[in-house]
This record gives sequence, C-alpha cells and structure tokens, in this order.
Amino acid sequence: MCDVSDGLIADLGHIAEASKVRIDLRSGLIDIPTQMNDIGQAVGVDPMQWVLTGGEDHAIVATFPPDVKLPARWKVIGEVLHPSALPQVTVDGAPWHSVGGWDHFGETE
Repeated sequence: MCDVSDGLIADLGHIAEASKVRIDLRSGLIDIPTQMNDIGQAVGVDPMQWVLTGGEDHAIVATFPPDVKLPARWKVIGEVLHPSALPQVTVDGAPWHSVGGWDHFGETE
C-alpha cells in the first residue's frame, strides 16, 4: 500500500520494484472526471496523462491477492503479474513512455 503523492505510475513503480513484479494498469478501468476530460480537450492534452503521472493526489493505491474482497469504495484498476526480471508498471500491457511523476532526487520519471 502506498500513497499516490508522486504520481500513480511512479508510486506503483516503487511497489513493483520492491516486489519484483510487473503491475499492469488497465486504462478502461480508471475513471476520469468529466471536468478533467473537458479541460484536457480544451488544452489538447490526454487527461490520462494527468491521472497516471500527476501527484499530490493524496489517494492510496494497494495490491491485494485476487481472492480478497476489496474494502468498500476501492476499485480494481489493474493487476499484479507474475514475478518479473524487469519490475515495471505497464498500461494496457505496454510500457508508459510519457514523462511524469516526481523523483525526490531531482529528476522526473
């Protein structure tokens, strides 16, 4: 379990690295608020970029075994895949190549 203060992909990356797994997010399962869609359309930005790489959301992301009933109001947005030689976070099965997230040592991810 981790807070999402550095960006969803960045913070899930910490979990993937520590656990030596691949975490695959499914974009179709991630809700994007209507207002965020509207603003993204107005400024020519895919709002999924903001959802995946924006920080300071103060939300929590966690992994659970598949047979565990999720706590109320929690939502599945992806899955943890088998141990991986290259721990990473993918989106719809593919690496996310866009810049984003916060690195406390001075570089964006």
